Amino acid sequence: MGECDFNNGNLKAKTRIEFVKRLLDRVGLDGNRVNLYECGAAEFNRFLEAVADTMEKLEKVGKVAPKLIQ
Repeated sequence: MGECDFNNGNLKAKTRIEFVKRLLDRVGLDGNRVNLYECGAAEFNRFLEAVADTMEKLEKVGKVAPKLIQ
């Protein structure tokens, strides 16, 4: 963290993601639906790992219950 080309953009993003995770947990949705991964432009394998990790987490938390959507 902190190595973003846009000053502290990734640190701000981390703070915001943590807030959204807490908010989702608070309203009864699993905060693991939202994640932040860091990877540089040349780290294609890291990107693929992040996608796979996200898919695995989403499969575990499942779909949003229809009653929560309304």
